Amino acid sequence: MKANYLFGPVASRRLGRSLGVDLIPAKTCPFDCVYCEVGRTTRHTSERKSYVSAEEVLAQLEEFFSGGGQADYVTFSGSGEPTLSMDLGRLIRETKKRFGVAVAVITNGALLGDAGVRGELAEADVVIPSLDSARQCSFEAVNRPVAGTAVEDIIEGLARFVKGFTGHVWLEVLLVGGINDSDEDITALAGAIARIRPEKVQLNTIVRPPADRGMRPASAERLEEAAQAFSRVAMTEIVVPASLRASGEAPDDARATILSTILRRPCTAEDLAAGLSIPLDVVEETLGELVSEGCVRKVTVSAGDYYEPAGKT
Repeated sequence: MKANYLFGPVASRRLGRSLGVDLIPAKTCPFDCVYCEVGRTTRHTSERKSYVSAEEVLAQLEEFFSGGGQADYVTFSGSGEPTLSMDLGRLIRETKKRFGVAVAVITNGALLGDAGVRGELAEADVVIPSLDSARQCSFEAVNRPVAGTAVEDIIEGLARFVKGFTGHVWLEVLLVGGINDSDEDITALAGAIARIRPEKVQLNTIVRPPADRGMRPASAERLEEAAQAFSRVAMTEIVVPASLRASGEAPDDARATILSTILRRPCTAEDLAAGLSIPLDVVEETLGELVSEGCVRKVTVSAGDYYEPAGKT
């Protein structure tokens, strides 16, 4: 069966209707973050290469847009770290040129110490990198990087990238309760943010079911304290779930589309309805069938009910 490299469009909290493009096999990443909604890393690597066919990716984008598909952004993200792909720079350029759509890249920032990677990202419209800790001990605890990865190199790479980039950089910081939310961590992160100088900081915590189910979100009070510290050096917002509404008729392939999206990452019924433009009652009915058939399972966390692949551990 031919691989499908596109997913969504999904309702993004930051990008509106976002058409995802997955260039990396699951779950290939330089990090093995304790909070990752996609699950544990199965291929822990910093090796850059062509993991999938760039021509097939472009052909699928052509099919989507020529068929009337609409998106606010084409977003390179997915179930692996997109900067591992040596085709990323070309795909950013070709996507903008051929389809006239804005491009975003969501990255963990692990490879931004590489000048070549920074150059490939230069033509994106929005880059959303992560920085969850500015202290090596907490960095290793929360992100579990490939051995030898230094958080100082990542911070320096981020600072250099932002200095030379003409698009938008929204730095995401995710705090995990008891792991990287201490006073020392928040102070160190504020110092790093002052060096990086992103357009804004988007502060987050665990919402979807994490890779390590023992992890807990940072408290609302701690998020507010961190936001106050970060706002002294950069505009900072605490990210909240998207509140888009679905409308219109259910597509013929609603079931397949819903299942394909869940296989990428856990979603709520509201996420699916908003992102896929499928009426909420159809989504809920389909989810009930998929749960009954053992294809997906419902996981209840503090933020609500999420649906994920039944075989996920």
